Amino acid sequence: MFRWLSFFLLAAVALQAAAQSLPPIYDKTPKAIRQATVLAEFPPQTFLENIALDKSGNMVINSHLDGKVYKVDQTGKKVEWSTVDGKIAGLLVNQDGSAFVSGWVKGSEPAVFAIDASGRSEVFAKLEQGMFPNGMLRLNAKDILVVDSYKGVIWRIDTKTKQVSTWLKDALLERGDSNNPTPAVNGIKSYHGDVYLSNTAKQTLLKVTVQKGEAKSITVVMDQIGLDDFDFDHQGTLYGATHVYNSLVSVAQNGKVTVIAGLEEGMAGSTAVATRVNGKKTSVFVTTNGGMSLPPAGGVQTAKVVKLDVSE
Repeated sequence: MFRWLSFFLLAAVALQAAAQSLPPIYDKTPKAIRQATVLAEFPPQTFLENIALDKSGNMVINSHLDGKVYKVDQTGKKVEWSTVDGKIAGLLVNQDGSAFVSGWVKGSEPAVFAIDASGRSEVFAKLEQGMFPNGMLRLNAKDILVVDSYKGVIWRIDTKTKQVSTWLKDALLERGDSNNPTPAVNGIKSYHGDVYLSNTAKQTLLKVTVQKGEAKSITVVMDQIGLDDFDFDHQGTLYGATHVYNSLVSVAQNGKVTVIAGLEEGMAGSTAVATRVNGKKTSVFVTTNGGMSLPPAGGVQTAKVVKLDVSE
């Protein structure tokens, strides 16, 4: 346990140092700032890590360091829904109101936790060969995928048998430099049957072609794109949280990148994104950690849940 705790503390310090010399990939990116509404705030040093929407439209939100899971409604009212015995990163909400979260049992053993609709949590499956379980995606009715940001693989978990196997292993998923504490493969989403992944350490966006539930090929869609988590709208526009770049970007299908929110819109330490389409209107929901990984001028801010309406 203490080995892993020490590792992540050292990694956090190293990440802050590395972030001081960020590549200027967004310095000349066009801006089209959208109006943003802060729906909810949490105390400084709260590391909101992931977000998903349930079938009622509520936001389900992970708090990384303390293992708490919150629900936030459209008015911004927040309630603590569940707590797991460890630290958490990835999040997957099921149609029946239950959820899976990835993380570490007691902060040390990589695992996936199950949360039932009432909020009761338990260890679902341990990732014996895992290192940094992160983003999650449902592959089909029985299988879920879990990216491993340090192992450089994507795990498949059969939710019926709890069997863990490797779905995809590739150098494009890795950090490249094991001394770099920045997560490699990180966010994971599906669009039109393909799986898209962000590699934060290498600043790439990846596409995995899927056939009958199996990964057939992996390619680099974009490079020099600093993304943490992201999501798509119905037209294929990607909305990405840039974390240490303190912004939210949109990526059109033609590859055009636009900064649509920054520090003034509450994006300090933007970590995760979920989109909701209602007719012609798309709303984007973003979680932040207030800049814990690279504090902005003035220091770490409150962690936030922010809503942007991006299309009419």
